[in-house]
Amino acid sequence: AVELSLLVNTLTRKLDFADDRPTLALSGGLLIHQPAYREAVLAKVDRVFESVKSIQDPVAGAVRLAAVISARDESP
Repeated sequence: AVELSLLVNTLTRKLDFADDRPTLALSGGLLIHQPAYREAVLAKVDRVFESVKSIQDPVAGAVRLAAVISARDESP
């Protein structure tokens, strides 16, 4: 839990959200199905997020997002 929270903290600093409060998306068996582990990770995250969402199938979401971006880029 400590290592994962360090990754979240490092990425949020690098992405520099300034005063924005983005949504944190969590996926993976441990984060989805083990509430104690998920809470341990979140307890060590420095940033306050607008919300925290559990994503059951992140690959499907990534494919949908890629399709939207591709369609937007092909528009005249």
